[in-house]
Amino acid sequence: MALVIVKVAMMWMILAKTSWILYCLTMNLNSRMIIMRGMTRNIEIHVIRSDNRGKRRLSKRMRNLKWHIECRGDIGRLNAPNFKKLFEQVKAVNIDNAVTLAGVVSQIFDKALMEPTFCEMYANFFYFLAGELPDFSEDNEKITFKRLLLNKCQEEFERGEREQEEANKADKEGEIKQTEEEREEKRIKARRRWLGNIRLIGELYKKKMLTERIMHECIKKLLGQYENPDEEDVEALCILMSTIGEMIDHPKAKEHMDAYFDRMEKLSNNMKLSSRVRLMLKDSIELRKNKWQQRRKVEGPKKIEEVHRDAAQERQAQASRLARGPSMNSSSRRAPMDFGPRGLSLGTPIFNIIYYLCLVVLIWWWVQV
Repeated sequence: MALVIVKVAMMWMILAKTSWILYCLTMNLNSRMIIMRGMTRNIEIHVIRSDNRGKRRLSKRMRNLKWHIECRGDIGRLNAPNFKKLFEQVKAVNIDNAVTLAGVVSQIFDKALMEPTFCEMYANFFYFLAGELPDFSEDNEKITFKRLLLNKCQEEFERGEREQEEANKADKEGEIKQTEEEREEKRIKARRRWLGNIRLIGELYKKKMLTERIMHECIKKLLGQYENPDEEDVEALCILMSTIGEMIDHPKAKEHMDAYFDRMEKLSNNMKLSSRVRLMLKDSIELRKNKWQQRRKVEGPKKIEEVHRDAAQERQAQASRLARGPSMNSSSRRAPMDFGPRGLSLGTPIFNIIYYLCLVVLIWWWVQV
């Protein structure tokens, strides 16, 4: 009887060790898959997509331009010296076809959307580039820098609407393909691009690169339906009004402007909207009453010293958050936890020694029997 018990115990230890080995192999494989997916995402982020007529690789000069635009912190925070420097760098690019011209527009446009505070500076940048970069003809159609920029603004405007509809549909249907954290991150990024595009559209209009008719079309779309207002559309409307309101509020457009602000007055009392958005509407209404004179100073491009100071404060705040420990939402980023007993874990050296001794004894026992 004792021999049977010993034999069963040794068999259990062998099975336990084998299971542990298989578990480790599985976790290692999963970890590698996660790493590979992460690498794939990182690679995809830096891939530059061309138009549907054919995916072409950008030339070396375009990759250099991408490095200058995306990787240089001083260029990211445009000021007068960097403005001239970047302008000369773009002019130095040998733009000899429409694809390269579209690549220049796309890269600087994307950068502008992610830095909405500096949209006025980017609009100036686009304004000066439009007068310097060459035009091209393709399929009997004239392709200009201004035309490509207008197309980008329109595409981004329409894409923002689609992404909002898809996000709302996914929430309603209870889609679980992505975690709540991933959906929220995607939503924040899309919202930032959406609002950045609205602000850039306003600044481009102020430079006479877009027409007043386009501005009125944007406003009418953003006003939407009174019964079911979309908060992001209303917020974008307030941003656009604060940017261009003074220029479009003239006697010829008074009838349109009065209609817009009557609707905004009603929306400011709509309890379906958050208090923050209702307050933005009231600020816009008050701004018009004050002849478009801002009470608060509008934030503009920062000096290099301010950028460094803000970056240091952000790093300090991040360090403080890390010191307080991970939040409840960070569980998906944690490594797999080992819930086994600490005294004799299946992966410890002591267990390995016992395991191999039992294996030798069991083999000897079977040979003897």
